[in-house]
Amino acid sequence: MTKPGFMLIELIVASLVASMVAALLLAALAQSNRFQTIDDNLIDLSTRIAVISNQLEKDVMGAFIPVQAEEKKEEPKKQEPSNDKAQQDASPDLKGVAQNVPAKEKPKPIEKIFYSTQKNGQLDILTFVTNNPLVVYVGADVGEVKPKVVRVQYSLKPEAEKKDSYALFRQESMELDLEKYKNVTSYEVIGGIKRCTMTFTARIEKKPSSESAISTPEKPAAPEKIQYEYKTQNEWVSEQKKSSSTEVPVDRENKDKSEFPRIPYSVEMKLILWDLQEKREKEFTVVCEIPTDFSPVKVKKEDKKAPDKPKQNDQKNESASDKDQVTQVAHNKVTATEKIRIFDQTGKMVYEAEKNANTIDEIHKRYGIRV
Repeated sequence: MTKPGFMLIELIVASLVASMVAALLLAALAQSNRFQTIDDNLIDLSTRIAVISNQLEKDVMGAFIPVQAEEKKEEPKKQEPSNDKAQQDASPDLKGVAQNVPAKEKPKPIEKIFYSTQKNGQLDILTFVTNNPLVVYVGADVGEVKPKVVRVQYSLKPEAEKKDSYALFRQESMELDLEKYKNVTSYEVIGGIKRCTMTFTARIEKKPSSESAISTPEKPAAPEKIQYEYKTQNEWVSEQKKSSSTEVPVDRENKDKSEFPRIPYSVEMKLILWDLQEKREKEFTVVCEIPTDFSPVKVKKEDKKAPDKPKQNDQKNESASDKDQVTQVAHNKVTATEKIRIFDQTGKMVYEAEKNANTIDEIHKRYGIRV
């Protein structure tokens, strides 16, 4: 008589099947975790690059040259000599007081309207004036209207607890002068940056050559075609250094040299971002163009032509009082004689004769028209 239970071989087979199922489940779980990590890294990288791309494009596309950055040229005032000597002798003290009054200082134009520097081969500061601020709103709780012109500043700072990792910070203030740009709240735009570099492209208009500008009766000057040349640089300063007249002689080449723009044509930012595990890196490029031409406006010189003489109406329309028709009188000069033709409403000619005193009286009596 046998006792109830499992045989050893049955236990071995059952444990083998259970271990195979567990191995398959663990492999599926590991694969799902790996795909989850990949998805998280992809979503994180896409989110970070979308945030900086959207914000940088919005700020850069609104960059412009404010009125406060232009130098105002004042015309010298003509001093008119005063012939009233009695007033000068009567108030000698006032004359001395007037000399001691300090003259009003001219407002200094804003500098560095578009300014960027590098440090250790990476972005250090990028600042410019833009008309696309981050927040513009008006309401009863706000208390005042916020203007739509601000100065934006981007700065790259190392992260404290991460090695070889940086964070990009943004500042925004209504103060346009960079020297007074202090105590401005900054917030982090994105982090986990391994490397960040900037490239600025300047579009410079080429001046036409002297040969093409010369026109002769045999060979008229060809129409000017605007041509541009592009220069790239890693740093940008809106105020170019002006050489003094004593150091650089005024020659034809310097005179024909095009002026360097104060604001770049396009801005390119290259970012190398870490993933969440800080093991892998991926490179992104953000290109933003400034859709405004800041070159000086050129006024085309048009040939002054004599004004066209007003054309005399050769045809006169009048309505007859006794007849419901529209007549048209036309004066045609043929050699030395003039003819008068009268047309009815349908365009049919009802009268034609040479112009003289008899025909004028006849037309007036028959049709009521004075010629």
